[in-house]
Amino acid sequence: MQTFYRSGIAVLLMAGITLGLSADDATEEEVYSALVPIVFYTSDTGFAGGGLYQRFYPSGINMSLAGFYTQQNQINVFYNSSFFRADNPWWIQYGGSGRYYPESFYGIGPETEIESEEIYTNVGINQDLSAYWRVREGLYLGPALRYRWTDIVDPEKDGLIDKGQALGSEGYQLLAGGLGMGSGRDPLPLGEDLTFYYEAALYYASTVEGDPASALLLESDIRLFWELVSLAPVLDDHWIALQQYSQVASDDLPFAELPAIGGASRLRGYAADRFRDTSALLLQGDYRFPIYKRFKGAVFAAFGNVGSQWNDYRESEIKFAAGGGLRFQMGPTPDTSFRLDVAFSDEDFGVYFTFGEAF
Repeated sequence: MQTFYRSGIAVLLMAGITLGLSADDATEEEVYSALVPIVFYTSDTGFAGGGLYQRFYPSGINMSLAGFYTQQNQINVFYNSSFFRADNPWWIQYGGSGRYYPESFYGIGPETEIESEEIYTNVGINQDLSAYWRVREGLYLGPALRYRWTDIVDPEKDGLIDKGQALGSEGYQLLAGGLGMGSGRDPLPLGEDLTFYYEAALYYASTVEGDPASALLLESDIRLFWELVSLAPVLDDHWIALQQYSQVASDDLPFAELPAIGGASRLRGYAADRFRDTSALLLQGDYRFPIYKRFKGAVFAAFGNVGSQWNDYRESEIKFAAGGGLRFQMGPTPDTSFRLDVAFSDEDFGVYFTFGEAF
């Protein structure tokens, strides 16, 4: 689903109000929390406002809630929580969203043109739950469940969705269940300055309402973080971050559930969900460095593609984007940073002013 992170000029004004302890004052036995009012503007939404609440507990429970309402009567609410701690064998994640949101569809395949954009409104609810058990150090394994209820309204006249030529264009409910695995919420140390994170899941997904569709869906997310201080002391808190993300479906799914790339986190510089197909592959890297106190900077690049089969990756033009940005880290980890990124691609550019790192 496309969020407000779209190509075009975006301004996000954020005033942080710390309800608990700041990152500098908090200890392992104390709670960190923050409430952040949000105001932003994009050419798609007009002016919008909302808020973000995030809370970290010493018990290992983290939770956040965010929502916004726009000038175009768009509503989006996100929530997630997780439980993880080193002395407990469980890693549990639960999250979801509810939305009323106009977004764009460009067709299916790696060669779709940006001029083929058609607007529709996505109304729905997402729910995701995983409960992993530690099998050994660095390996958690367990069930993963997913539920999607989506209603497609107000499709652009004479577009693929309006004509019913996109699977799921009348709306659908989808259930998915399978087996997931991962390294745990915190990256695994591979060396003194090297950490590693991975999570993967294999789902069987099937619609229970709407156009009949079913497929096996394999998702993987692999990340590597290298602090460059081992090369020279002056490079303390300089990081190379790498990510490989892929989704592969064995058959067609509703168009809004197909693997996609583009947007604020995956292939910045392209419009959100710019390319969709039954498989998607993305490789991206950041160089992150300190500027002054809590202010940090980053430069990044990414390339990826989608296709109906692996040959499509070779036969169609690889999508490439790059850019740079600033961060202001409020809390104890990079995920508590406000992020401003500007990225460029061969067909567009994007400005992303949001909360949390891209990966």
